Amino acid sequence: MTSEVVRGGLGWERHKAQRDEMRLCYWAKLVRMSEERIAKVIEKTSNARLEQEERKESSRQRHAGTQEICCRGRTSEKHGAQKV
Repeated sequence: MTSEVVRGGLGWERHKAQRDEMRLCYWAKLVRMSEERIAKVIEKTSNARLEQEERKESSRQRHAGTQEICCRGRTSEKHGAQKV
């Protein structure tokens, strides 16, 4: 509770709310912006790159999970260990 009082007393919550509102207004402005504007081009490119990175990470996680399931109970022969 003390931290809530301090944050409220310093106005942190108002600043966060104000920042969130400004970000939302900027996003709405981007959505309505024409496609050739540089800000819109950058936003679309950034979103595409982010989605691609998320797909890669998701694929990497699925692959790691599959490897874990398939190789459970086995040891690596490369390192001189025997199969169990």
